[in-house]
Amino acid sequence: MRDVFVRFTLLSGTGSLAVLALHFAKPLLRRAPAKWPVCLWLLLGLRMLVPLGFSLPMPAREILPTPIMAIEIPMPTIVSPGFAALAAAVPAQTPVDWLGIAMAIWLSGAVIFLAWHIAVYLHARQKLLHEAAVIDSALWRKLCAEYGFQPRLLQSPAAQTPMAFGLLRPVIVLPAREFSGMELDCVLRHEFCHLKAKHLPMKFLLLAVNALHWCNPAAWLLRHDAAAAMEQCCDEMALRGATNEQRGVYSQTLLACAGRRRFAPALTSNWNGGTNEMKARLRNIFTAKPKKTILASAIVLLCAALAVTAAGIGPGLVAGGKATNIRRENGRNVADVTNPAGETESVILPEPGEDCSAVAQLNDGSKYNIDASGNYTPLEAQTMPSMDEVPAPVQLLWPAPGVNTISADYGGQGDNSHGGIDITSPKADGKTVVAAAGGYVEGTGSGGENGVYIVINHGGGLWTAYEHLQEGSVTLQFGEKVDAGQPIAKIGSTGQSTGPHLHFEVLLNNVAVDPMPFLQQL
Repeated sequence: MRDVFVRFTLLSGTGSLAVLALHFAKPLLRRAPAKWPVCLWLLLGLRMLVPLGFSLPMPAREILPTPIMAIEIPMPTIVSPGFAALAAAVPAQTPVDWLGIAMAIWLSGAVIFLAWHIAVYLHARQKLLHEAAVIDSALWRKLCAEYGFQPRLLQSPAAQTPMAFGLLRPVIVLPAREFSGMELDCVLRHEFCHLKAKHLPMKFLLLAVNALHWCNPAAWLLRHDAAAAMEQCCDEMALRGATNEQRGVYSQTLLACAGRRRFAPALTSNWNGGTNEMKARLRNIFTAKPKKTILASAIVLLCAALAVTAAGIGPGLVAGGKATNIRRENGRNVADVTNPAGETESVILPEPGEDCSAVAQLNDGSKYNIDASGNYTPLEAQTMPSMDEVPAPVQLLWPAPGVNTISADYGGQGDNSHGGIDITSPKADGKTVVAAAGGYVEGTGSGGENGVYIVINHGGGLWTAYEHLQEGSVTLQFGEKVDAGQPIAKIGSTGQSTGPHLHFEVLLNNVAVDPMPFLQQL
């Protein structure tokens, strides 16, 4: 649900650009058939109703699976004796779920907006039908036969202007006044055209769009401009093949029947409108639309359609979600995330004060970038070149130039073993750490037992890991290429450490091995 909310948020922003493009293109479309803008507004409404997007094309590259040990490196032997007790006493830090609050406000606003409009419509419908009288005439029967359907025709004192309503059982309601034969023909043809063109279902769809994007002014503009285009479309349909005299009578009827500008129910057709809307309709009635203007109008509409399509770029790039069940375990904030298979797994969150996000690898091999608040996104778009054919380097460079004291040797495998070596000296703090060989960054992170760390993939099943690095010294990103001897960080004392040192590990085919046979001797 959170991902859908994020998609709608981005879709609302990109859709606003398309709405404004179509709105300001209206003067260029005066000689185009009015049904064309109606179709474009409907297309844009459908686009903003469905939060599906497409991603920009990415080169097809294989993701090299990261061994679990490269992310969850065994705890070094240099530890603070009282660290576990101190960490257990730290209270859980549950961050404020701002995304959840925004989502609750959005859903509440959408429900209130839609419920209010439906309530207004039902109230207006009941009022119109109260004391309404059924009308029957030869003109009515003729139009029913001409258009191929027979809605109910009523006359109600509550109707200010002629209107049609009813999605399943359409009704045309006339105000309580006398109409001449030509006026009645114009009025009924206009409402028949609304029903024939299915404008009432379209208005319901646009109302749903407005509800989902209720806080976006562009959504209100979309519904307003689409309704105005529908009125002009019905004018054209009713006057198809009409003479100038008939158009004059139609215009006079339009002015005579137009109601005062006021709020009208959303799911009805009505003749209410402001001065600008009425001027536009009258101008459209007498505007000639020769075929030679079709090409120019088509070009303008194509540009507008491209703007509509632009509303689909962006939301497809959004993925991930919000971690749940944030809790405190072993001195760290832990939360649950959902992997691509739909299973729930626990991951460690970085601390709120840490200046980086963590890269978590799940059981199925997928990787997620997760921040202190629990927001996570997959790293599928950040891929590395395949290194299946890259041979492992025979020798590795010493990872800490100028720091050559080994304070803890490799201790083999097991829960209580030491899976690497500790390199330190009296002045090790802040000394440069270099890549032991060329490769690609496989993972970086901060927090937990290992502190700030970086893992490099050298190909041929060989990885190196560098732990307890200085806070803020790691600037490399996932998938970034590094050369042998390239500075990658600085020695620090982060995580469970009693002093500045570098914990260096070598992993061969997912197994931590003694680094010394691989290292060039000093």
